[in-house]
Amino acid sequence: MTISSDAGIHQELQTVRALNGETELARATVDPAAATTSLIVPLISTDGACGVQFVVSPTVVPAEVSELPDTRALGVRFETFTYAAP
Repeated sequence: MTISSDAGIHQELQTVRALNGETELARATVDPAAATTSLIVPLISTDGACGVQFVVSPTVVPAEVSELPDTRALGVRFETFTYAAP
């Protein structure tokens, strides 16, 4: 997958972690000034299903760091997903 950030509101590197339960499957550092960052996540099947939770840190509330009225905590953009069968 490709992920990106917004240099207009994010001023520092961000970390994206892909988790399956407590197991970290992958991790990427996202530079807000970069166009995109790639993250490859190996999926783990449990009873025929794959699940991934993404954790992003830090997040930013635009209203706290800019003139924007947006009060949501924003992290990164998940731009593209591509699945490749094993």
